Order: sequence, then structure tokens, then C-alpha cells
Amino acid sequence: SPFSRIFKQITGKSFTDYVNYLRICRARKLLSETDMPMIEICLDCGFCDTAYFSNIFKRMTGVTPGAFRKTSRQSTVSTKIK
Repeated sequence: SPFSRIFKQITGKSFTDYVNYLRICRARKLLSETDMPMIEICLDCGFCDTAYFSNIFKRMTGVTPGAFRKTSRQSTVSTKIK
């Protein structure tokens, strides 16, 4: 669609990739700053399925949400989104 082409030209990402980027940014914040259960973070960030959430999170950060939470609490260094 014209929207998709223009969006990708401007942002360099597809609309879906951009929305997932924003969702994962929020998930990273919640994982590192709260004790919310994973299912609540998943739903709060707009994902309906924890397996899909974990898959997207790992694809974008290189680690699982659980590993990210554990690492983020052990140090101030966090994983960058690819």
C-alpha cells in the first residue's frame, strides 16, 4: 500500500517492525524497572501471546525476556535492540 511504502521510506522500517520496536522498548523498561509478571508485561505491551512476545523480544535484543530481566537487575548495562 502507499502508506507502507512511504512509512518505510521515512523510517527505514516496515510499520509492523516499527510498532514491535516501540513495544519491545516498553517491555525492556517494564522488565528492568518492575516486578510485573511476564504475562502482564506481554499484554501491557500489546502482545496477545507470550510465545510470540518472547520470539520478537529475542529477535530484537538477542536474549529472552527472562534473561534480559535477570541481566538488567545484575548490572546497569542493558542489551541494545538490533
